[in-house]
Amino acid sequence: MTLSRSVRGSASAVLALLLLSACGGGGGSDPGPRPECSAPTDCAGTDGDCQWRTCTAGTCGVAYADAGTVVSTQTVGDCRRVECNGTGGTTSVAQDTDLPADDGNQCTGETCSGGVPAHPNQPLWTPCDQNGGNACSAAGECIHSTDAQIAAVRAAADGTGLSLPVEGATVTYLKPAIGGEPAGFFVQSYAAGGPAVFVAIDPATLVSAEPAPGDIVSFTVVTVATVNQLRRVTAVAGWDRVGSGQALPAAQDVSNDASIISAPGDLESELVTAVVTVASIFSPAGSGMSAAFVVTNGVPAMHANLELRVDEAVRAAAEVAPGCRVRVGPTPLWRFDATAQLSAWYAGDLEPWSCPAPRVVSAVALSADSVEISFDRRIAPASVAIDGSQFALSGGLVAVGAAAFDTTVVVTTSAQTPGASYGVTVAPTVRDLLGNGVDGAANGAAFEGYRVPAVLAISEVNPNIPGGADLAELRVVTAGWGEGITFESGAVSRARLATLPRVELAEGDLVVVHLNAAGLPTELASKTQCGAAACYPDAWDVTGGLTGISDKNAVLSVWSARGVLLDAVPFSDGTIPSSQFATDLQDIQARGFWLPADCGGALCTAGSTPTAVDVSASWAGVDPSAVGSSVQWRPGTAGDQAADWTVDRGPADARHGERPVTAARYGPRSRSASR
Repeated sequence: MTLSRSVRGSASAVLALLLLSACGGGGGSDPGPRPECSAPTDCAGTDGDCQWRTCTAGTCGVAYADAGTVVSTQTVGDCRRVECNGTGGTTSVAQDTDLPADDGNQCTGETCSGGVPAHPNQPLWTPCDQNGGNACSAAGECIHSTDAQIAAVRAAADGTGLSLPVEGATVTYLKPAIGGEPAGFFVQSYAAGGPAVFVAIDPATLVSAEPAPGDIVSFTVVTVATVNQLRRVTAVAGWDRVGSGQALPAAQDVSNDASIISAPGDLESELVTAVVTVASIFSPAGSGMSAAFVVTNGVPAMHANLELRVDEAVRAAAEVAPGCRVRVGPTPLWRFDATAQLSAWYAGDLEPWSCPAPRVVSAVALSADSVEISFDRRIAPASVAIDGSQFALSGGLVAVGAAAFDTTVVVTTSAQTPGASYGVTVAPTVRDLLGNGVDGAANGAAFEGYRVPAVLAISEVNPNIPGGADLAELRVVTAGWGEGITFESGAVSRARLATLPRVELAEGDLVVVHLNAAGLPTELASKTQCGAAACYPDAWDVTGGLTGISDKNAVLSVWSARGVLLDAVPFSDGTIPSSQFATDLQDIQARGFWLPADCGGALCTAGSTPTAVDVSASWAGVDPSAVGSSVQWRPGTAGDQAADWTVDRGPADARHGERPVTAARYGPRSRSASR
């Protein structure tokens, strides 16, 4: 059936209404577009650490993590960290705690530097045990190293029972025993600047292979110690010399090194050399050694931590004094606590380069026609003209000859007037061994015309007077002047008790020395000048020092003004003597001043036969009083053996009730011609 156009139109409208109703619409309104999503997963794309999908009100979107958010997936050991960049992407930043994996080499480490993996070499001589080595080299390889072995010894704690090998070390220097310091030697790795250590063992005791410089040695360290911060090995085992004739490691020149004053341990015991200028006087620095502060190019101002320390005999021979510029070494660097001590134990260790000009110290008449001029440095003999023309004399004297002897020049003069005042001026053409002419500011000295010196001998002693007010009587054997003659205790080690004044003494005169006699005058004009009760009218009374005479065991001696021994007597109370007494006794025996010359063919000591006491003059039983007994020389004897002395009492003196000096009773003491 065919519908009409109008019917068809109505049907379409009805259909449209029905469809609208089925879709929930009504009222004829427009429903709009359909939503994109009901959940983020409805949206296109994928989610990650730095961005993810969102669904908001049916609309798909993307959210981003904050910049710096660490992503979940990282590469371990690459020294980096991956983070979000805030716009959905990632960025890589350095993370130096993300260390790379161990490369298996003990001589390298693992580290990061600015986000870059690295395997830097371990510090030099770090212990290792790969490839047969024992320490890490500068190239980061495990090698066998003497340096490392010595470094391990230096780092070990003090103590014994150690077992530290040292293989292939070079002996660089043999140190002598001086004073209380032990003999020993130094070993060092061959490389210049390699570590070194002092072995405090006398080389002569290593009889199997006594070390010498240039030897290659191996040993095991058993004991180490630290003395004044200086490391030393004191016991070893397995000593072996495996080679000899090795050139020594090159010495390090520390002339320009400022660190020597702050880190002496870095150079301790290593061979060093330096050019230094002595900046202070030399002072004792251990028995037989002396030290002075020095300056260098690297340490231009005097510093307490830098010294030159030398054997005193070496210093004296080289005449090193303040102001001298010297080269020291090559020698091992010694130290005393924080002070670095450039050292010289032998003459070849010290080379003077320049020193201050020589100065005149004194002038003393030796005879009626000669004068000795002393300098502070040795004089070059070739610089002294034999005609004496370089020495100008005052007071009418004329120089007619001259000759140099070490630090003195003896000038022959015309006849001198005893006691007259003279002067000498030395020309600058007189030079020291370094070629320096005499200092123009110290080129002269005054002296007196020669006086014949007296010769005196000991004749009586009172050693036991309370308060140390002891007495000694000296007899004039040869007439002359007493000026400068000294009465002393000891012979090798001496203590001055009194010095005689300028008095003219006749043969047979007596000099009484009063010790601890404060206020008692010394007679200068006559024997009766002193009217005090303690003075002796028939003797020259001389007041000595404040030290009395020991009443135990003592060697008493008389010395000329020029230090020549005139007389000496050993006295004993019978007690066991000290070693110093024995040494002094042996000295005067060797000089021919005491008999016997020895004790049964051996040196006289407390244990010899006879003993040192047996051969000494006895003063046992001497009264503790100036008017009591004394030990006296027996008249008519030489006075050079024990039998020539006795303990006796002299007759009372009529003037003041005291014992007069015995020589007035017995006559002059005659000494043997050999003395």
